[in-house]
Order: sequence, then C-alpha cells, then structure tokens
Amino acid sequence: MSTHPRHRLDEVVHAPVRFSIMATLAAADKAEFSFVRDTVEVSDSVLSRQVSTLEAAGYVKVTKG
Repeated sequence: MSTHPRHRLDEVVHAPVRFSIMATLAAADKAEFSFVRDTVEVSDSVLSRQVSTLEAAGYVKVTKG
C-alpha cells in the first residue's frame, strides 16, 4: 500500500480544466461565467459541464440570474 500524498488528491478538483477553474475562483467570492470562461480559455459548454461537476461535489455554488 502506497502512502504517497498524491493518493489523497481529489480527482474532481485535479482534472486540468477543473483545477484551472478552482484556481481562477480561489480569490473570488463571486465570478461571472464569461470571466471564468475567458480566463480558463474553454467553450461555454465545457465550462458548464465542469462547473456542474464541481457544484455536485460541493466545491462551488452556481447562481443564475
């Protein structure tokens, strides 16, 4: 059994696009969808899917309106 710390990493957060989203949001209380999309350099659909995964895991909260 390996004890290396990498085995404790949460794969939800450490996928490259989701990691970039989390890094973008780290210093923010809120961020506009378009700001995150442009900063992470992904399409609307990619960002939407990845944010949904993060929201389901409890890492972000999405509000619309």
